[in-house]
Amino acid sequence: MTEDIETYVGKKIKDGVWGDDVEIEAISEIYARPIEIYATSARPIKTFHEDSSSREPIKLAYVGRCHYNSIKKMGE
Repeated sequence: MTEDIETYVGKKIKDGVWGDDVEIEAISEIYARPIEIYATSARPIKTFHEDSSSREPIKLAYVGRCHYNSIKKMGE
């Protein structure tokens, strides 16, 4: 069953509801920022909006099969 956009957004705007790949990709497109997702290695497992290489990528760690944390270099 497919839900309409109003129902989908209505669920996502509630406190405590996490985003997933759909929202991450949308953020990348809206803000024209590359996003790199890392798991267990120094190479990203997934990237969004690679053609925006002039901007610093947003880096996320994929943790626990369903959660993302932002990451940055030590000392930043």
